[in-house]
Amino acid sequence: MRIDYKRNGAEPKWDMVKTKIGNPLAELHDRLTEELARRESKESLVPLDRDPVPPKYVERVRRYYEELGH
Repeated sequence: MRIDYKRNGAEPKWDMVKTKIGNPLAELHDRLTEELARRESKESLVPLDRDPVPPKYVERVRRYYEELGH
């Protein structure tokens, strides 16, 4: 679009600009806003960056959570 404008002085096709650039950018903005809100939430009960359970403790952790569920 920029090249066409520079070469020919043609006005951009604004409907195409909106559908090909504007709408995807707005969607990305919304997703980023949601992700940032999720990560920065003070009400989060579980840390987002949990480390995996070391293999030797997997069975104990599983039993622990089963007991919590009872």
